[in-house]
Amino acid sequence: MFDEGNGPLTCPEYDPDHGVGTAPGSLLPGARCYDPANFNDRVVLIAITNYGVKGVQDERFQSHYSLLKTIEAAFDLPFLGHAADRTTNTLAPLLAPTHRE
Repeated sequence: MFDEGNGPLTCPEYDPDHGVGTAPGSLLPGARCYDPANFNDRVVLIAITNYGVKGVQDERFQSHYSLLKTIEAAFDLPFLGHAADRTTNTLAPLLAPTHRE
């Protein structure tokens, strides 16, 4: 997971005042501004569950939109903001239940 606080700052073409580099129909930065290559300020995400597989690690890129997308998917809600991006992963692998016999 990362702290996306510096994302648009590393995206020089982002100019919401002139509609440049924004997501379609939005003032949010476009998906390109959230490319993992633009971030160097990573933070740890620990998913704690009482029914999941222990010690699972997910090396995929995650953001706070990943958590939002996971919750929205679980409740069959529409995706908001960048949670709707196809590049936004869910946290599902970290929350998969164990097979109990």
